[in-house]
Amino acid sequence: MPEILRQAAGVQVARQNGNYWAVSIRGFQDVFANKLLVLQDGRSLYTPLFSGTFWDVQDLVLEDIDRIEIVRGPGATVWGANAVNGVINIISKSSKDTVGTHVNVGYGSELQGIYSARHGVKLSEDLFFRIYGKFANHDNTRLASGAGANDGFHTARGGFRMDQTLTDVAKLTLSGEVYWGKVNNTYATYEPSLSPAAQIGSESVQGGVGGGHVLGRFSREYGTGNLTIQAYYDRSIRQAAIFDESRDTGDMEVQYDLELGHRHSIVAGAGYRISADQQGSTASLSFSQDDRVTHRANLFVQDDITLMADKIKLSIGSKLSHNQFTGLEVQPSARLHYQIATNQAAWVSVARAVRTPSRVEDDVTIVSFNPTLPPAGLPTVLDGQRGIGSETMLAYEAGYRIRANKRFTLDVAGFYNQYDNLRSIEPGGVGLHPAILALPFPGAPGPIGAIFHAANDVEGESYGVEISPSFQIKDWWRLTTSYSYLNVDLRGNENSNDTITPREEDQSPDHTISIGSRMDFDNSVDLDLFVRYVDQLDVARANNNQGASIPAYWTLDARIGWQPTPGMEVSLAGQSLFDYRRPEFAPTFASVESFEIEHSVLAMLTYRF
Repeated sequence: MPEILRQAAGVQVARQNGNYWAVSIRGFQDVFANKLLVLQDGRSLYTPLFSGTFWDVQDLVLEDIDRIEIVRGPGATVWGANAVNGVINIISKSSKDTVGTHVNVGYGSELQGIYSARHGVKLSEDLFFRIYGKFANHDNTRLASGAGANDGFHTARGGFRMDQTLTDVAKLTLSGEVYWGKVNNTYATYEPSLSPAAQIGSESVQGGVGGGHVLGRFSREYGTGNLTIQAYYDRSIRQAAIFDESRDTGDMEVQYDLELGHRHSIVAGAGYRISADQQGSTASLSFSQDDRVTHRANLFVQDDITLMADKIKLSIGSKLSHNQFTGLEVQPSARLHYQIATNQAAWVSVARAVRTPSRVEDDVTIVSFNPTLPPAGLPTVLDGQRGIGSETMLAYEAGYRIRANKRFTLDVAGFYNQYDNLRSIEPGGVGLHPAILALPFPGAPGPIGAIFHAANDVEGESYGVEISPSFQIKDWWRLTTSYSYLNVDLRGNENSNDTITPREEDQSPDHTISIGSRMDFDNSVDLDLFVRYVDQLDVARANNNQGASIPAYWTLDARIGWQPTPGMEVSLAGQSLFDYRRPEFAPTFASVESFEIEHSVLAMLTYRF
């Protein structure tokens, strides 16, 4: 899934190793990025563990995707907390649109086996159903030395979807999925007794993932209004090198859309979520509470007000949400839309968004040893902080869109964001800590270490522009391009002594360029080319790691497909074709030397009947 998102303007995607991706919108790129809300059919893929997304378990039959909606900028008024810098909403096709059988079989240098099958049936004029299954086996990446990184993974999943028209005004959708897999990772090992302390080796660990969900959605029209009720249950299990987690989440949302006269289009709703987790603490990572239940409730309303028919529209709204960490949060927004002509429009907006604390920030204790973190030669302890506050953002945006003719469109957007109360990692000096006693550090000077704690003492700004021209050069040839400029400036406030977090401003590229070409020849052959440029990342300085600076790069992805018959397609795809291998992102936690992503090829055979 992250590979698809590379083509979207304003979205930063980098692969750290075989199973970790750093995905963000408008900055703060990290494997544990926490300012992006990701949804699939209205189901949140965000984990309260670190307020982000585990991308290695987000997969589906790609042909079942209807569209991917990307909101660049805050979406908190409708979607709520953690929709700070953007929202990604993956929407799958109705089972009414997937009648028949679809089979994919593929093998390549990186994807060493990808198999999927989907079968959809029409049970009656009003009832449609599909089932599907998929298996994907990902090979290891490479270390900078050229050795295998032992970080491959494989996942298998199966699921269903049912869509039923109950009456002329009522519809019902039911869906569900189960998945499981194995994930490998490689971590560095250090010897504190050496002077200076040095990495002496690495350890490869295999973990497991699994889970599933069921979701139901009911909608009914009432005159000029529409009621939607959605509920889901989600279970996830992750067994990693330094922690084990199982989580059960229940969520219910009610939304009502109402056309009120000719001037008001109102959407209002409420939601409630309960999440219970069980953490398997280790000597390296532990929680003050291994088991915890959190609750979240919200109310929201938004009104699209027509100020001038077919010309000017004002959207105002707010979401009120309550969570156990910070209590009540208010997230208002206002947006003015001006329809200059039938083919062009402009808009401006202002919004407030918050990112609520994660489980890790609130009550974790992490013990590690990294000789690049001062003071050298001592274990490092990072404690969460009970009572840590929410991060806040005030966002200003403006945009313009024109469809000059049937062959050319242009989108331009600019933004300026102010951030306060960002998470910081504050030094607490050198001292005794009970967590150090649980770990053996041969040669270390007793059970003492460098102690850090989480706080809210970083602030900053970001600004940028995104330009997306699209060209329909011929009926059979479409060209999509984009350019993004981003600048992030972070600093500690007067209470901060954090020298690490402000440097995360360099973890996102200042400049990105993408050029996508799609050519469909005589309905049987198609050729897709995707060229992209990603500017340099200074992740080494941002994370205080050695040798982790990521150089800028150009690369090419290509795919050619041939349909010898209407129901059969043969394709060959290549990725990252300009480089044999290269780093895209730096290791951010207890990692061995930098990982490098190899170029790859994939052959695919598809049957439809």
